[in-house]
Amino acid sequence: MFLTTYEKQWYNLPSFKQKIKDFIKKSNLDAFFERNTSNQIYEEKNPLILLEKIAVLLVHPNPSIRKIVASFLHKCLPNRTLQLYDAGNLINELPNSIKIKVIQQMTEYYKKADLSYLNFSTFWLGMYGTDDSLPLLIKNLSHPSIKIVKQVINAIGIFGSPRAIPYLLPLIHKYNDQSQIQRAVIEAIGILGQEGVGIQSLIHELYTQDSTNYQLLESYIKSFGARILKYIACEIEFEKNSFRRRQLQEFCDSIAQEFAIKTSKQYTILL
Repeated sequence: MFLTTYEKQWYNLPSFKQKIKDFIKKSNLDAFFERNTSNQIYEEKNPLILLEKIAVLLVHPNPSIRKIVASFLHKCLPNRTLQLYDAGNLINELPNSIKIKVIQQMTEYYKKADLSYLNFSTFWLGMYGTDDSLPLLIKNLSHPSIKIVKQVINAIGIFGSPRAIPYLLPLIHKYNDQSQIQRAVIEAIGILGQEGVGIQSLIHELYTQDSTNYQLLESYIKSFGARILKYIACEIEFEKNSFRRRQLQEFCDSIAQEFAIKTSKQYTILL
């Protein structure tokens, strides 16, 4: 169900200004605002300014604050059937000008985030983040927590920038013995960039290190069927190392054989 134009401006509803003022007073949130801000809020007449003051708390490092504010804003939405209890989901319902400021605040918190905040914010930074967010995500590809590393890999895939590809490729080898992480890396790279950019990068990484198990990467590349052969053929053409060229050719032949079918007139076609 989509919100009407009027409903999208739920923050302009006559009751909203009083609701937000009552909420701030009842929830004792004054301590989380800058000095004298709470007094200004009680006198403020512009609903957008009021919403901005409270919305930035959706990304506060304190999870209790996030939960309280998310619950309040969810109740303010006209379409209560939307299951937007999570603070991150609610960000998308904000006016764009406020949404930008909320993401900027999240980015600032992310720079010095503890493990708890990384668990909360990594996905949402991938979903809503700006160009300033990508270096912060990339930095956490080396985080000591494997859980965080996997979240960052998934977030980078959602973020969608091919600039992350050179930072992801080494992880195929680093997590050679951890199939879940290696698979996440491969799948993230595969969807990055214009058509073929991520896939060509993955093919370019095939058989570059003797110690790496390429089974997952081979399976992923094969999942594209015979249409992937043109990319592999391009890699073979420019490969100077005879041993790697032979490995690529064998892989190419196996794909051609696997996806070849015979027609009733005995013509061979590739699927």
